[in-house]
Parts: sequence; structure tokens; C-alpha cells
Amino acid sequence: MIFIGFWVKNHLQKSLKTYIKYKYQQNKREKIMPTTVSSSMFTKLKDFLIGRKTGEISPADAEKIQKASYALAHTEVKNKYSPTYLSLLPGLDSKEKQLFEASVYYLARIAANKSKYYQEIIEILQNKADEKRINPEFREYINQQIKNIS
Repeated sequence: MIFIGFWVKNHLQKSLKTYIKYKYQQNKREKIMPTTVSSSMFTKLKDFLIGRKTGEISPADAEKIQKASYALAHTEVKNKYSPTYLSLLPGLDSKEKQLFEASVYYLARIAANKSKYYQEIIEILQNKADEKRINPEFREYINQQIKNIS
């Protein structure tokens, strides 16, 4: 049975190649785009000749589908949404000037471009500027960025 299936597959491939070559030459003469047989059409024809009906699922495929469905049904859906600017807040506590200024700069850009975050970001920057333990140079940079936004 395997030999017959293999022979049918090879015979079909040769027949399809010959047919495509013939159609290509015919279309070339007629100046029409060549037509090809899609791989899905070939697999449907092969499955029909070998005996596997379309729509049947192998046991291995069914098991994969069941496992994926079970995992999907038992995973928790993340309903929380956190704005992207929250990931920049740890940079405000940095002692490094470059990291601190980058955090303030990107927070200011987000506030300037996204009006729904404007008030929250301004409050965060104001609170940071009002802290007494902050470097005066950092405070000046924060105030400068707040002025640029407003």
C-alpha cells in the first residue's frame, strides 16, 4: 500500500509538472500569465487518492488542540493596564545624571504627546522637584522640562 501511495504521489507530481509546463508554454504563446497548481490543491488530491478524507483530524493533532484549549481556558486574563510611563519612574531615583535626565525627558515627551497622562506626569515631576534630598541640578532640569511642556 505504501508503494502504491508513493507511486501515485510521484506520478501526480510528474503529471502536474508536465501540465504546468504545457500550460506555461501555451500561455506564453497567448501572452497570458502562467497558472500554477497550489500546494493545498495538491495535498487535497493526494489525500483523496490515498484515502484520508478532508476534515479528519489525526489523533496527534486532536491531542494538541485539546491541550491548547485546556491551557487557554485555564490561563488568567490580564485585565490590568499600566501606562508606559510607569516604567520610567525608577529612573527618577537614579544618582546618575544621564539616566535621570533621560527619564525626565521621556516623561516630558509623553506628557506633551498624550494629553490623558499630562496631569499625572506633571504631578510626579512636581513632587520629585519638591523633594529636599534631590540634587539642585536635577531640580533645575525638572523645572526646565515642566516649563517646556506647559
